[in-house]
Amino acid sequence: MVPHRRAYSQPMPAGGLVTLADLLAVPSLAGGELIGGPDAARREIGQVVAGGSLRQVAELPAKALVVFDRAQLQVEDISAEMLLRRAVGAGIAGVVAEAPPRTLPMSTRRLAEKFGIALLLLPRVHAGSLAAELDPHVRVPTLAAAATLMRTVNRLCRSAGQPAELVTALTAELGVPVALVDAAGRTVHGASLPLGEQVRTVIEGGAAGRANGIAQLVHSANGSVTVIVPAALNWPGGANLWFLAGLSGSDSATADVVIAAIQVAAIAFTAHLSTDALRAEREGTRRAMLLTEILEQGDEPSPATVERATSLQWRLYGWHLAVQVLVRQGTMTAFPSGARRLLEESLARHDIEVGLVNRPGGWAFWTTSEVNPGQAQIEQLLRSVRRSLLEVERATPGLSLCAGVGSAEQGVSGIGRSLQTAQDAAMLARSREMSGAVEHIDPLSIKRMLVGWYAQGPLQEIATSLVQPLRAADPSGELVHTLRCYLDNESNTSATAAILGLHRNTVLHRLGRIRSLLLADLDRPEERLAVHLAVHAADPTG
Repeated sequence: MVPHRRAYSQPMPAGGLVTLADLLAVPSLAGGELIGGPDAARREIGQVVAGGSLRQVAELPAKALVVFDRAQLQVEDISAEMLLRRAVGAGIAGVVAEAPPRTLPMSTRRLAEKFGIALLLLPRVHAGSLAAELDPHVRVPTLAAAATLMRTVNRLCRSAGQPAELVTALTAELGVPVALVDAAGRTVHGASLPLGEQVRTVIEGGAAGRANGIAQLVHSANGSVTVIVPAALNWPGGANLWFLAGLSGSDSATADVVIAAIQVAAIAFTAHLSTDALRAEREGTRRAMLLTEILEQGDEPSPATVERATSLQWRLYGWHLAVQVLVRQGTMTAFPSGARRLLEESLARHDIEVGLVNRPGGWAFWTTSEVNPGQAQIEQLLRSVRRSLLEVERATPGLSLCAGVGSAEQGVSGIGRSLQTAQDAAMLARSREMSGAVEHIDPLSIKRMLVGWYAQGPLQEIATSLVQPLRAADPSGELVHTLRCYLDNESNTSATAAILGLHRNTVLHRLGRIRSLLLADLDRPEERLAVHLAVHAADPTG
């Protein structure tokens, strides 16, 4: 992993020691002037002591911050330069002194900047009391860490829990690069952090549901460390988003503060998700109840129903085309959080501005026009719906969607009629062996006849007996699936192989076996149609 090179305004303590920049947050040091160049604030401090004579400075331990009052040191005098030279030789971190009545000599200022030693000038200094106040902050580094954590928590509490706000707050308060990435390692918000193989392994394991909610540290060969925390704690299944923070060293105190702060952010994000999910669930229930009222009241909806439909921007009058979206059985045990919103956003990108309504097995919506929609308008709707389904599937691994577009129907009661044919079309789409399958049913469609076949109990029995030789020879169902896909694609072996992900020779081999087992002749149109109906009627859900 390559270390992040960006400079931040509030560096965290390194090596377990407090820096002068951390100490400047103490109120007693407010209003002071720090001299010594850009490295002065980054000076590590081991202890704070009251100054004595110039001779005693050389005897002080390295990394000490020495405090002098006016009686001990007058910084405008030449003795101040002698003290700074001795302090450099002794490894002193810096000197705190009372500011001179007039300006500091340029030679003294340049000397401090040359050696990078901190010279902090305050309006008034009492050496003993100030050293006694500052020393505990240095000797107990957790105080500085606690102050950083407190500032971060206070800022996170003021945010709305949105991920972009959380990343911004963490980056500003912790002083390290922070990013929010998805399960594929793509940056969603924040810094673009380099992801090594170990980091990707941790993220992939968490996305699969392993070690969910546990913060981890990944150490690279060059000494940098990446903090990894799931963005949503104790969320069902694996994590979709992760907070990452890049540290330039392996200091455990710094890592502990960063982990604690990010976990607070994860709690805020989890609360945001829960609130958002509850709001969406309430809105979904409200829409579903209103649709039930519309379907029950038919062409004479009550004024209250019309008013509520208007508030949701639902059109009740005109020509309606309903769409039913289904989640394929076996693809997921439950709808993924946010899938409905993803689908709404994707539909909007394809010029379909709708609010999805919760329906058994998925969601439904309808579009409305002033005139009976023509074939071109229906085909455009089919294309837009299919593209949206594919986009949501790509964004949600493991999810498989299909949809049905109903017949064009007029009036308030037409919404229910179109929804019914959309449900039938969706069942047909579910039987197709392809991603994002979309089917359409209209009053004269042969597919409508197929739906009628599926509903007939005796015909299902006949269909079951017709395909029974295939099921007996292959209990896994591969032969039936192959035959159905082959007939759905107009007996095209190349298209069948592409959809099933098989080599064309494999499909040809299966078809040869199917022909030897079936009593029907697939080369005869009427028998091929009977078999086509049978493979669907025997198992209409696919």
